[in-house]
Amino acid sequence: EALNSQSGTYAFSSRNKNEYSNANDAFEQGVLLMRRGQVKQAIEALESAVAHDSSRSDAWLALGLAHAELDCDGPAIAAFKKAVEADPANMQAQLALGVSSAN
Repeated sequence: EALNSQSGTYAFSSRNKNEYSNANDAFEQGVLLMRRGQVKQAIEALESAVAHDSSRSDAWLALGLAHAELDCDGPAIAAFKKAVEADPANMQAQLALGVSSAN
């Protein structure tokens, strides 16, 4: 996996721009794609959302949940760590981080 879950460094799945790179609603698109079960596409959209605004704890949390859905614990943990860094009061992110770290 292209990340360091120990340090919380998140490595984006693509260094190149994806189809959501210029979307102002990348987060909303990512959430919608998750609801539709299109998890890999959701990851692309959510990565664009956090690349655009890395302070969005909700976007980092959603990105972590998408990775967890695919059983990719390393990227999930790194994204959950970013969610907690962005908002230490985000209890959902803290819970998700704890659960993923225990797996």
